[in-house]
Amino acid sequence: MTVGLLDACSGKDEESGANAEAAASEENNANTEADAIEEDETDTEEEEVIEEETFANEVNVLDVGEVLLDQEAVSDFNEEDTILIEHEEHKYVESEFVTSLLDYEITYDPEKRTAEVYKGKGDFTYEPMHEEEEGALLDVGQFYLESMDDYFAPSDDEVDQYKFIEFEGKLYLPERLIMKHLETPVNYLRRDQTVEFGLRGEPTDVYDLGVGRSHDSMIYITNEATDVTIDGENYEQGIKMTEIDPISRKLQLHPESNYKKFSGFLYHKEGDDPMELRLLDSEREVIEVIGTIKPGEKIDFEFDVSGRDEIYISAENTQFKVTDMEAVLIGELQ
Repeated sequence: MTVGLLDACSGKDEESGANAEAAASEENNANTEADAIEEDETDTEEEEVIEEETFANEVNVLDVGEVLLDQEAVSDFNEEDTILIEHEEHKYVESEFVTSLLDYEITYDPEKRTAEVYKGKGDFTYEPMHEEEEGALLDVGQFYLESMDDYFAPSDDEVDQYKFIEFEGKLYLPERLIMKHLETPVNYLRRDQTVEFGLRGEPTDVYDLGVGRSHDSMIYITNEATDVTIDGENYEQGIKMTEIDPISRKLQLHPESNYKKFSGFLYHKEGDDPMELRLLDSEREVIEVIGTIKPGEKIDFEFDVSGRDEIYISAENTQFKVTDMEAVLIGELQ
């Protein structure tokens, strides 16, 4: 009896021990799982910290496989370099690259928020200030322009177009500054991964550019065959100027500094008297006298419109008569 009782007690002890071990094992497993979950949460938090957005996340680096200057390939261009970026629909060109290419010097003072533009490459070096944020938009309140020997401040409507960018430790210049004040159009062909500086490969017809909001309501775009068929050739489309008198008709065009060359011809379509044709600037000051043409004649022209947002073509009756003269402009911008 005593031996059986001891065996029974021993069996119970073994069972209790097994149960205790199982409970301990379950507790250890639970603790391990909890530690794993806590560790995963910690890793996730660390990942979230690592993935926190910086200014660089707002920048789109544009692929560039070829650079053209007036349709000539730039030989010292390295495809590995980031020369063109995009931020909020505005494009920016790396400063050292573009100033070397176009032979300009642009300096930037972050404390005064001023930039200076000089003709002729200098030795200015930009010192990055926003490396921890991986870049930043840089405000520019005023520009000194050597060509004008004066300061220029962007209007409220333009201020975003004239901001600089620091990115990857380098300074990037807005395309608006390059096109307007370095007088060099910038055109990015996304599909071809090509940047065109200066002349464009594909011209834009003056018909597609359209007519500006001028007070001369007797000027309009036309594709009427009777207007655009000249000397037996149908040019398909053009711009017609009507009721030309001694006060002159002024055709307003807006290249918006996007083009370098404006070329074509003007045709004296109707009237008995000669007409004088001139190119005017945005202030309607004469840039160039195109010439005088008689009825039925046409005159060719080619203008440099680099850095010009607005131009006018004026047509005037040289006999100071009020007559119903008409002229047709056929041309393209490149």
